[in-house]
Amino acid sequence: QKRLYEKYSPAAYGVIRKYVNNDEAIAKEILNDAFFKVFRDLHQYSFQGAFEGWIRRIVIHAISDHMRRNVKPDKNAREVTPEDAFVNSEPVENLSHKELLAIIDTLPDAQKKKK
Repeated sequence: QKRLYEKYSPAAYGVIRKYVNNDEAIAKEILNDAFFKVFRDLHQYSFQGAFEGWIRRIVIHAISDHMRRNVKPDKNAREVTPEDAFVNSEPVENLSHKELLAIIDTLPDAQKKKK
């Protein structure tokens, strides 16, 4: 188990961190959950396809499970419309501070957070 964890956990951890915006505590929790499932279900691996792919699928399911349990929908978020795909070609440098703040105010709260 230790060798499997040492071999496959770094790649899994990298994938998980992308989904949780580099939150290390959450990433470690999901990684532990995923590898608990890997070791619990190891006897179910059918040797069809890559072992790494089987682990990756478990990791993705662990991420999905975490998101479903812990991420609440943003009630202020609006649905994306086709018009959202069009970007104003006016360079940001030409916008005033006030205009830029007005554009930022139209973003959903989740997108306004600093990283």
